[in-house]
Amino acid sequence: MAQHELKMDKDKPLSVALGGAFKDMVDFARSRAERAGAAPEAAVHDFRRSIRRAGAQLKLTKPFLSDKGAAWMREALKKAFARTGALRDHGVLIPTLDKLEGRLSVKGAAERIRELLQADKATAEGLRAPELLGANIRFLTGLGEAYQAALEGEVSDGALRQALRASYAKARAAFRRTKQTRDEDDLHTWRKAVKALRYQLELVTSRGEGGLEAAHESFIAQAKRLGEITDLMALRDFVKDAEQALEGLEPKRLVKDIEAVIRPRINAALEAAKQTYEARVKRFGRSDAKAAAQEATQATAKAPPSAPEGPSEA
Repeated sequence: MAQHELKMDKDKPLSVALGGAFKDMVDFARSRAERAGAAPEAAVHDFRRSIRRAGAQLKLTKPFLSDKGAAWMREALKKAFARTGALRDHGVLIPTLDKLEGRLSVKGAAERIRELLQADKATAEGLRAPELLGANIRFLTGLGEAYQAALEGEVSDGALRQALRASYAKARAAFRRTKQTRDEDDLHTWRKAVKALRYQLELVTSRGEGGLEAAHESFIAQAKRLGEITDLMALRDFVKDAEQALEGLEPKRLVKDIEAVIRPRINAALEAAKQTYEARVKRFGRSDAKAAAQEATQATAKAPPSAPEGPSEA
């Protein structure tokens, strides 16, 4: 099912279009939470994605918002998002386990883990999701209107591109740090930066801005790869926590089996993303035509004057 995306109205001034996109996303989150009882798993995913998208827009446009307004909205989104992580995990851990078929070295382990996950999932979906999301939506009240009110003056396309470059710089630094350390905390930081930039590019490209399509596709792919890795980490942690329930099935060995899948996935994600981060920060967010023209101008300015041409040799 297609996700509900950040989208600006091309026919409105940029500041008005930003306000409309933010309000639309918050309203969608509210509507999914209010109907969580009908399809809890889908509602949790849609609610969390919507809050993340709104949060990504808030980060991108922070330079154009009043400090007080930005701080209040950031806290409201944080409260709305709180405690939804466990609900989300229940929806992805069984498919993640299915993808590990043949990689767990203890006979009967996959079936037992699936039983434990299904029991937890039934509890979460039947009872916790509608109740928790229903309680959390109160933090979204008035948020859309507050965003528009917090915007200080007109926002220019150039200023928005500059904000995108700042987000790219954060993602690039997080990528380099993860590449150096292979540390899981650093990877989580990288993933958060990638997801934020992916949604920010979604927002900006919705207005028809050129030169960003390839970057947007790249960050969508990065987010998917990193999401699959963190799903594996969540499954590994579930197995660690279920050590008693997995007695007799060598849970420590199962953890090592999953970690043996995680490590090469991290290396592959880093390698696949490498080319994206070769772009210099000041070039990111500019159309290819503009960037090429500027670089050609700079190269011409730096080149030594050419010597007069002599007669050509026959």
